Amino acid sequence: MKDKPLVLAIEDFHTDGSLSISSSPLITYLFGAEATWSKAYNGKLDIGKSRVEKHVGSKEIPSGFFLQENAEYISAVLFVNSGTVAKFNRMGQLRGHATNKFHMFRYGTYYDWDPMAIRPKSFVYEVGDPTAPPEDWRQGTDLIRNPNALHPLPEDWIGAAVETTLGDNQIIPTFATVNEFFPYMSVTKLVSVDTPRSFG
Repeated sequence: MKDKPLVLAIEDFHTDGSLSISSSPLITYLFGAEATWSKAYNGKLDIGKSRVEKHVGSKEIPSGFFLQENAEYISAVLFVNSGTVAKFNRMGQLRGHATNKFHMFRYGTYYDWDPMAIRPKSFVYEVGDPTAPPEDWRQGTDLIRNPNALHPLPEDWIGAAVETTLGDNQIIPTFATVNEFFPYMSVTKLVSVDTPRSFG
């Protein structure tokens, strides 16, 4: 690995429901900073960042992994919260292996492209519905770049859906495709064909 980029790939399985957590907490920990926002009197959205010194839970740890000694050898962290059985089920349903025994529903939150938006939008659709947003394998991937890396990765190196970097005044996400459906998190539910298509 000498003189080569090193990438850590992470998926969150630390507790039940952890896959409903987006990459935001991880980004805060890696950069030691979190995004902030405020709206001016004219309604304009102002985005910035604030320093996070530590994280306190069952124990206390310093924030800012990329700021720690020897972290410069880590070029980036690849996060995904959808590399699961549910993802494979949805892709099979879409790619010629559909079942006629179940309806497959997906619901969650996704990125709002309105430049004044401060919260994600919600979605629900039946997998395989031709009017539903398309899904590919890279959906849900976030490559978080180390701004202090000794061996930075080329742009669009792995084809992640979004690459996140740290700028002078804000945390900057760069999406592979503008206006593409980008879910933060989702849940997949199978419903028997004999069950009415409503669920809570």
